[in-house]
Amino acid sequence: MNGFDDFSGFMDGFDNYNDVYSSAYAGAYMAASVISAIISIAAIVLTIIALWKIFEKAGKPGWHAIIPFLNIYDLFQISWKRKMGVATIVLEACGIGAMLLGMFILAMSYGSSYMGYMFGLDYGRDSIDRFVSNINGSAAVWVLMVGAASIVLLIAAIFSIIAHIKLGQAFGKSGGFLVGMFFVPVVFLCILAFGKAQYQGHWEKEGFVPDGPNGMGPQGNVPPVNPTPINPTPTDATAEAPRYCSGCGTVITPGSKFCANCGKQFEKTV
Repeated sequence: MNGFDDFSGFMDGFDNYNDVYSSAYAGAYMAASVISAIISIAAIVLTIIALWKIFEKAGKPGWHAIIPFLNIYDLFQISWKRKMGVATIVLEACGIGAMLLGMFILAMSYGSSYMGYMFGLDYGRDSIDRFVSNINGSAAVWVLMVGAASIVLLIAAIFSIIAHIKLGQAFGKSGGFLVGMFFVPVVFLCILAFGKAQYQGHWEKEGFVPDGPNGMGPQGNVPPVNPTPINPTPTDATAEAPRYCSGCGTVITPGSKFCANCGKQFEKTV
């Protein structure tokens, strides 16, 4: 009898230990989740603020940074190609949609099974389960949809990384800075936004051709500061070659004091 009591006491102590350990683990997990959420939110806010300033430097409305998908389009427009921005938007929309649809199907399946088990409701057991079974099983569909969505979102993320690297080039950056844009883009976006770097344009912009070696800018690794328009055509063979605004590349009308496109003031009347 005493042995049984000792064993029972040991088991009670073991259960208490498990309870304490489980509580400590749950607390640590919750704390880590809260810290992770705070860091993620801070990174998102900093990215939006940095993009706002970067867009303004590139001649875009800063408030575009807070509009989903529009901020992606503008980022690609000033750094790479608009069509790549559209492709990235489509990929992200499809990936997010597939992920949410998969989660909805899984939730419907488990919810209907739970309601049918607990309450014996016909609509929970029959109608919803029949709907889910018609798409060949919720769990399999969920796995396939989440897997496909993950691949699509990964492709979109690769495009976004390339755009961030090209954004650094559009601000005249190279080397280690571009490596930083790959690993910690939020930090280096802030450097671009609040540093002295100015937007110089990118050599893939429509209507311009590179004027440096290897299809790049003057140093071979950055876009040209003043790109040369394709096929400049003077009014006649003896006319003076046209002059272009150093800010946007627009042809300057003789006698102008300001650029008609970007408003830049010239040091003297052209």
